[in-house]
Amino acid sequence: MSLVCDFTLGGDALPLTDVAATVSGTVHVERVIADRPHNPHIIVTGEGISPKHLETAMANGTRVRDVVRLESSFEATRFRITIDQPVPAVYERLVSLRTYPEGATITETGWRTRVQFATRDDLLSFRNTCQEMSVKFHLHRLFQSDSDDIDEYGLTAQQHNALAVAYDEGYFEIPREATLEDLADELDTTTSALSELLRRGQRRLVGRTVAALEGT
Repeated sequence: MSLVCDFTLGGDALPLTDVAATVSGTVHVERVIADRPHNPHIIVTGEGISPKHLETAMANGTRVRDVVRLESSFEATRFRITIDQPVPAVYERLVSLRTYPEGATITETGWRTRVQFATRDDLLSFRNTCQEMSVKFHLHRLFQSDSDDIDEYGLTAQQHNALAVAYDEGYFEIPREATLEDLADELDTTTSALSELLRRGQRRLVGRTVAALEGT
């Protein structure tokens, strides 16, 4: 049975932390594209930040080379950030192990992320790498993943239910027929918790469908 680890990485090697320090909302990382290792792309969205404000903050980042706004009517506006530094070695090590990173949140002190590790040895190996590279590793939560709770699309029961309710209530319609607050009330949760649940569910769903097909 695999392990799910919620942790924060801290250190100067992690990009965009200076940007997170200048905005009042939350910056989420959806994907890191390392097809050009010396100038990788980072796909980000903002929560509680106007797209214009986030775009300006990103453009003023110390390690930001280019900002491309990716308009989206499906979910939050996305930005493709090209950074002027190599892919952090700690990230390369993370994806080289038997892991499944589920996105990250950037703060002024580091990146907080949730990662599924195939075994405890993979987790320990990654923690040792952090120590060797002088990258701070702060553990928030560690628990076992129950594969019986995952459906054929890689969704947990909570993610599946949240996405189904959002679809039924018209959250994905254009224009939207329900707000995040409406869904949170129906599911008896907070808007921040539901937003994270929907993002993680969408990421897994795309990873098991569209992205999987692109890799074939």
